[in-house]
Amino acid sequence: KHQLVLLKRLYSLARRWGLYEGPNPMDRVDIPKLDNQKTEFLTDEETERLLAVLDAWPFHDSAAFVKFAMFTGFRRGELFKLTWDHVDFERGMITLAAPKGGKTITVPVSTEALQILKELPVTSTFVFPGRDGAMRTDFKGPWIRIRKAAGLPEDFRFHGLRHNFASNLVSAGVDLAVVRELLTHKDTRTSARYSHLKPDAVKAAAQKSAGILTGAKKANVIEIKK
Repeated sequence: KHQLVLLKRLYSLARRWGLYEGPNPMDRVDIPKLDNQKTEFLTDEETERLLAVLDAWPFHDSAAFVKFAMFTGFRRGELFKLTWDHVDFERGMITLAAPKGGKTITVPVSTEALQILKELPVTSTFVFPGRDGAMRTDFKGPWIRIRKAAGLPEDFRFHGLRHNFASNLVSAGVDLAVVRELLTHKDTRTSARYSHLKPDAVKAAAQKSAGILTGAKKANVIEIKK
C-alpha cells in the first residue's frame, strides 16, 4: 500500500513540477485497504512485574518516565516536550503543547502520576531531560532493557502503555468520550481503537449476562407456579 501511494504521489509531483505531462497511471489502480491497527495491553501479572522492575530500577529517571506514561497514557513525544512550567501540582493538571499536531490542551492527571513527578529532581526546564539538560529525543534503549527485565513480550512497544492505559479505563467502565478527552484525540474514530477490552473483562461480562438470563428464567418459573 505504501509503495503504491508513494508512486502516485511521485507522478503528481512530477506533473506539478513540469517534469511529466501525461496522466497519472496510478489513478486507475485500486489502493488496498489494510487493517493494521494494533491494540496492546498488559495482563495483571505483566503489570505487576513491570511495576516491580521499575521500583527497583537503578536509573530513577528512566523508571519515572515509564511509570508516568503508564499512569497518564501520554505519548512518548509529549513526555519529551513536557516542561515544569506545564505542570500544575495544585490543580492536578498537565498542559500538553501541541499534542501530535493539535492545539495545546490541559488535561487532568491522577495523584499517583503527580507523585512520580514530585520525586524527580529539577535539573532542567524539561521534566524528563536528555543529555546536558536538553530535550530528550529517544528512549528506545532504556525501554528495551526495562521490557526485557520485566519479561514482557518482545513486540510490546512503549506506545503499548498508552493502549494499556485506555483499555484499563474502558474495562473499568469509563465512558469512551472521557477516555477520548484524556487521550487528546480530535477524532472519535481514533479513540475507538482503544476501546478494546481485556479478555477478563469480556469473560466477566459474558458470565454476567448468563446470570441475568438465569435469574430471569427463575423469576418466570416462580411467577408461573403462583
